[in-house]
Amino acid sequence: LFNMDNPFWRTMGKLVDVAWLNLLWLVCSIPIVTIGPSTTALYYVMLKLVRDEESHNTKSFFRSFKQNFKQGLIIWLIMLAVLFFIIIDIRAYRSFGNTISTVLSFVFLGLLIVYVLMMNYVFPVLSKFDNTIRRTIQNAFIMSIRHIGWSLLMSVVFLGIMFFLLWIYPPLLILGYGLVAFINSYVLAHIFD
Repeated sequence: LFNMDNPFWRTMGKLVDVAWLNLLWLVCSIPIVTIGPSTTALYYVMLKLVRDEESHNTKSFFRSFKQNFKQGLIIWLIMLAVLFFIIIDIRAYRSFGNTISTVLSFVFLGLLIVYVLMMNYVFPVLSKFDNTIRRTIQNAFIMSIRHIGWSLLMSVVFLGIMFFLLWIYPPLLILGYGLVAFINSYVLAHIFD
């Protein structure tokens, strides 16, 4: 029980790391435009944490945040614009009420699903690999389609954890998106290998 290397204490240590990294992610995401770089930094540390490679989480988080700031910011703004475009189109086509607009609204709904699946990968790919912005987005798209089962699982993990934390047991919000990133990093580490 008092051995710090037993599974209980290692799990508790990782949960503390997840809570701390979630707090760093939240603080660095406060200006909404920096969500991309902070998410990239979060996944950079989480991917190392699930492999037991990292001990300096705060230092690594800020190093990755700084290193990937420009690309993370640009990718986030691109992804935000694409999301805005898809949602506006879905709403517009649904309001027309004819057959063609109904078909087009379903096409854009399909694009929204692909977009959501791709978002599971874009910032982890940026955190793990050195690529151009275009290549990072392409790789995220390819991985989301190639590993469709894992992509769906990661989306379910996100929705399930957020639902649980927001509506069922809000005190655990201290773990928040950090817990999502931590769990999904196990899947991502497997895929990246």
